[in-house]
Amino acid sequence: MGWVWILISGKRCSGKDCVAEMIYDELHESLSTSFALALKRECADTHKLDFNRLLNDRTYKEENRMMLIEHGRNMRAQEQSYWVRKTYEYFNDINWPVIVSDHRFRNESGWLMEQPGVRVVSIRVTATDRTRAERGWSSNPSIDNDQSETDLDNSVSDYIIANNGSRADLLQSVQRVLLQISQYT
Repeated sequence: MGWVWILISGKRCSGKDCVAEMIYDELHESLSTSFALALKRECADTHKLDFNRLLNDRTYKEENRMMLIEHGRNMRAQEQSYWVRKTYEYFNDINWPVIVSDHRFRNESGWLMEQPGVRVVSIRVTATDRTRAERGWSSNPSIDNDQSETDLDNSVSDYIIANNGSRADLLQSVQRVLLQISQYT
């Protein structure tokens, strides 16, 4: 599939990580990451947080989400593409597809498209509020209305995957998208 960056966006609890895992499992030779990985590592160091819990403990991550948002915003104010650049630098000499499970800002895809030899594919994962609530989401306007949750709301994605059904339904949708992507890479 070559050097393609697959950027996955969607609201909290829509299934972005699940879609990323399925794509990773289907492609075999690929890398899965998030722009927030660098953010979480930096926040853990700066604010004395538990890095592993930020990665693996949903409750802990939600308790610290506003701090993560603020730190991310502060660094983007200094350099708009700070997090995408840090992620790209880490993977810039690997010729496998890179799956990013947390595409949140328009400039992220724009910055990557400017890099030589990079093809960007965007996938938007959608789910109803009811489905998201069943997965642990609860409305929090200070988070849900933040730019990190809304910047891509009206943007056009290459593919949209609705995630309101079973895991098998989701896998079928992911496989259809990957088949289409493979025809153009």
